[in-house]
Amino acid sequence: MIRYNPKNTIWLAALSAIMALVLISGNLGTEVQAALVGLYLLIVTATFVDVGALTGAKGGVVNTIRAPLNRARMSPEAREAAARAQARGGSSAGRIQLTNIGVIAVQYGEDGSTSMRSGRTISKDDDGAIPFVTLQVPTSEADRHATLLFEFIDHDGEVQFRREERVYLREGDANVQTDTQLSLYGNDHISGMGDWDLRVTLDGHLIGLHNFTLTASSETRARRRRPTAERGEQAAQRMAADEARSERDSMSLEELLRDSNNRES
Repeated sequence: MIRYNPKNTIWLAALSAIMALVLISGNLGTEVQAALVGLYLLIVTATFVDVGALTGAKGGVVNTIRAPLNRARMSPEAREAAARAQARGGSSAGRIQLTNIGVIAVQYGEDGSTSMRSGRTISKDDDGAIPFVTLQVPTSEADRHATLLFEFIDHDGEVQFRREERVYLREGDANVQTDTQLSLYGNDHISGMGDWDLRVTLDGHLIGLHNFTLTASSETRARRRRPTAERGEQAAQRMAADEARSERDSMSLEELLRDSNNRES
């Protein structure tokens, strides 16, 4: 950054005149003259250039160059989530950029093993679900604490999971997930299947709104897919029972009419 001050011009002019007289006198060796010229140029540079501002501008230039590269690294889910967040009034959290977002489905084996997968569909057969994000942190936003809020919103708009994480941001990629999970298997409080949302805010700014699907458990799906023959048999039994009731009702009505006629005669 160049800074101009009239006072600098006056004393630099005087310094330049003195430097010229010293060099013209010829009493100094070549090496000494070169050293004096170098010192003079250094003084001029220090006078007109704001070194602190230049250092800050360098960081800004680096971040500007990195921004398109970071956007190219964004996953399709992150692009969609960021666009949905902006459409709903979300704002950027400084220069920090969302590069990935999603849900991890967790299953525990009987042998104590743990299976994890990331995708846009989870099931009530899964033991739990963990939200995560990946952030690209530039130099200007690094070396500080930040607050990330993760929320699972069900198909009715109700918050089924809410977790706040306090993290320390370092320059580069920051992978953050909650240290707790939303329990799914055997959780009677979660009965609504369908489209859910993962909502993520950073320091109060909505940065991502990720859509995913929760499906019913295999047991529930099996109950819904009863054999056709069984359903047909049950339907036939219900129809036969309805016909039997109708015959009994009509018989009773005929008997009632016959008794009425007999009494009149």
